Amino acid sequence: MEELAGEYDKLVRFALVDAAQASDALDRYGILTLPTFIFLRGQRVTDRITGVHGRDMLEERLELNLRRLS
Repeated sequence: MEELAGEYDKLVRFALVDAAQASDALDRYGILTLPTFIFLRGQRVTDRITGVHGRDMLEERLELNLRRLS
């Protein structure tokens, strides 16, 4: 994630949330599985990925979401 955050820092904002400290965020976004990656546009969830995945899959999904915004 750190590598992707560095490569896409001009396009998207990455945030790491400590689930133990942010139960309100878990409730708000319906997070039941960790890790969960949520793509937001404003306050709206546009996509989500749950479970452990490799960098290639995460980058592919990130690119897909960026194309949807264009």
